[in-house]
Amino acid sequence: MRVHNTGVLKDLALRKLLPNYKLIHEILTGDVYFKFVFVRNPYLRLISAYENKINRMIGKTDLWEKKPKAEVLRALQKDPSQINQPVSFSAFVDFVTSQDPVLSNGHWRPQHLVIASDKISYDFIGRLENFTNDIEFCFSKFGFLSEISSFEMPERKKTQYTKSYSKELAINKNKIIKFYKNDFKRFRYDEHHIPDC
Repeated sequence: MRVHNTGVLKDLALRKLLPNYKLIHEILTGDVYFKFVFVRNPYLRLISAYENKINRMIGKTDLWEKKPKAEVLRALQKDPSQINQPVSFSAFVDFVTSQDPVLSNGHWRPQHLVIASDKISYDFIGRLENFTNDIEFCFSKFGFLSEISSFEMPERKKTQYTKSYSKELAINKNKIIKFYKNDFKRFRYDEHHIPDC
């Protein structure tokens, strides 16, 4: 995905793929439609990327699933074909934060780039940490809330990580804040508060 200053869909590398480019551009940049998106605390998102794309790759056989870890292993000068070899969280943080954010893997790329928040005028940016309340707000905008009043949003279970990351987040805090500074600022996450995880 490359980012340019010539329009939302070109930024999203979709222009050539979409026959209704003008309509979609109007939807994404105009004010006729209610546009919303969900973001996640940058610390938790980084841990999730590590857990799901790096740490839990043992026994995976699908090449597409193994691609992010192979990319990290190559950067760490390890054999990418040995997908079961461990990569520490700190080494992963070093790898992620040494990259150009625009060119980084979408699983850990800063969210403001992924959602093109400087190009798309979102009416609402919800937080994954407040999903139930935020999605109810979105439903109310569509007039769905009264129709689904009997629907109860399932409570999100606290993600079970393979270990605690609070200490490693604290050690790597400055690098993480620097890499995700625009996410912390734009989405009003407290960069100095390391979540319990």
